[in-house]
Amino acid sequence: MTAKVQTIRFKDDLGNDFPDWETAPLGAVADIKLGKMLDKEKQTAGCLLPYLNNISLRWNYVDTSNLPQMYFRDHELERFGLRAGDVVVCEGGEPGRSAVWDGRLPDLKFQKAIHRVRFKESFEPCLLVLYLEKIAGTAKFEMLFTGGGIKHLTKETFSRLTVPVITLPEQRKIADFLTAVDGRIGQLIQKKALLEDYKKGVMQQLFTQAIRFKGDHGNDFPEWEEKKLGEIATFTKGSGISKAEVHEDGVTPCIRYGELYTHYSELIVEVKSRTNVEPKNLVMSQRNDVIIPASGETHIDIATASCVMEAGIALGGDLNIIRAKTNGVFLAYYLNNAMKHGIARMAQGSSVIHLYPAQLKLLKLTVPSVPEQTKIADFLCALDRKIESVTTQITETQTFKRGLLQQMFV
Repeated sequence: MTAKVQTIRFKDDLGNDFPDWETAPLGAVADIKLGKMLDKEKQTAGCLLPYLNNISLRWNYVDTSNLPQMYFRDHELERFGLRAGDVVVCEGGEPGRSAVWDGRLPDLKFQKAIHRVRFKESFEPCLLVLYLEKIAGTAKFEMLFTGGGIKHLTKETFSRLTVPVITLPEQRKIADFLTAVDGRIGQLIQKKALLEDYKKGVMQQLFTQAIRFKGDHGNDFPEWEEKKLGEIATFTKGSGISKAEVHEDGVTPCIRYGELYTHYSELIVEVKSRTNVEPKNLVMSQRNDVIIPASGETHIDIATASCVMEAGIALGGDLNIIRAKTNGVFLAYYLNNAMKHGIARMAQGSSVIHLYPAQLKLLKLTVPSVPEQTKIADFLCALDRKIESVTTQITETQTFKRGLLQQMFV
């Protein structure tokens, strides 16, 4: 064993330093067991029980909502069983992804794609998960895996991984602290999910008029009117900006169609990319423009609308630009949600899907007056700001945790 020095260390309850950390091969402090291989011919003897596979395993979390089942014979029940405190680790797929099993399902077994790590002596199992999370993406982590295209974490290699050996009292101090951080992250993730669910529900009610806003003086707004998109908007197309023409220090901010799928939501305030293409060769946005991809991989994905909040943004090729007489923010929310399936049905093609202005002009909408559009847009923007604020808190807390892990496990 070799001594290790940590940047962050806890002290005991009397303020004394704990002993220096040491390291040992994982196989020396734990029993590692690979799960049961699925039978080539369906086995029908024994007990039909739920089992854990790598699809059900996330970092620090086991999804038990839709577990598969398999037959286990009597002599396999203990051999492939999980107890509370076992660490389960992906062998393939995304090898190394791991979590501590909390014993929610006492009869849960595990399949060949999973390693079960059961410590021989007193050891806080979450520390192994935290350690694997800390080294994930490093050379030390990558060296654990074998195989070409599909990576695997063999029992032999995994057993040789050097892990910190820490006194149990300090383990508990670390585990309690980092568990509290994980608890905070979990609360924020749940809060974000609840806000997103609320947003979906309230949009459905707003766009079906189950919920209506009133004017500033409590007056009812006019009834919504049915119009074709071509009656309230004009259409144009963007101009091609290749990936090679995007530069970090470019002069002109620009939006390429693929970024609508990966980077932007209904509102584009901060633009990700920039280009040095001559402005005279570009199509520039006007404030309130709504953009929709002109091509994509699936019908439903192509029905993705965003409102550009600033003028002077270069709009790339394969973008349909909608210049409406209405509130563009409202239109983006409306098209991206209430009309998503209607737009998807208009798109044409199989391997590559296309959407043309001539089709979009015929799209039938039911729209409120502009003042009510503004009320709806402001309400949904406020909701998105709350969601973005929680997302930022999640990111900051995860960064804080990564910093702690870097300083604890050197």
